[in-house]
Amino acid sequence: MPDIKPLPDDAEPIGIDAARAAQPASSSPSGGQASNPAAPAPGATDSQLGPKLLDAFDDDADFSKDLEVEAARKGKPASSSRPKPVQPDATDDAPQAEPFITPALGPAKLWLILGGLLLLAATIASSVHAPRPFVSALLTVYNALLHTATGVGAIVVAATLARKPIGPWDLGAARMLAAVAAFLLLFNLNIQLVGNAKWEETILAALAYLGVVGLTFRQTREVHAILVISHFFLWLIIQLGSQLAVWSAANPAPATP
Repeated sequence: MPDIKPLPDDAEPIGIDAARAAQPASSSPSGGQASNPAAPAPGATDSQLGPKLLDAFDDDADFSKDLEVEAARKGKPASSSRPKPVQPDATDDAPQAEPFITPALGPAKLWLILGGLLLLAATIASSVHAPRPFVSALLTVYNALLHTATGVGAIVVAATLARKPIGPWDLGAARMLAAVAAFLLLFNLNIQLVGNAKWEETILAALAYLGVVGLTFRQTREVHAILVISHFFLWLIIQLGSQLAVWSAANPAPATP
């Protein structure tokens, strides 16, 4: 058999003896009773121990019946005091519709300057071959401002029918001024390729108006058609009113005897 020698007195304990030596004196059997802070002290009252688990329940409550089951049997809606879950508002996460007048291709000031330059050129073109140049120039400016306003009205009609917010008003008015001024510029030119009628000028003016409107507003074909037709009908109403006023002034009613 091997010769086993005892360990010296100053040797460090290992294994189970080391684990026992690491325990505090209060948990050792020889140290007496361990102190547990969660255990109640002897002789403590209920008020000192704190609220119990069943203190929140009503002593007179009847838990033998289910209110929802009883209401379903009797055919009555259950009157439960449980709070209903809050449903999230679907409109908060709904995407907002794109405005009819989108802020693109420059600010309103840029289109206002462009419309003013086109209008200046239109007044010059209208007064070159007119018998009364000043009156013709004033009439061109008047028609430009008037039908810019009717164009804004057409924007409102088209945006309403398309169920879109209108957007910045100043940008829409500036774009419409540029479109109307381009129309008046080409309409007042004296091309005369086919006779003395203004067929060429009218076609070119309509194409210029449609090009500016299509470039600036960028809507679908249906919405563009609504915008152009609405503007045309508003222009037609103004023209019919003015022609009716001219006819009434030229043909006064006969004097009654």
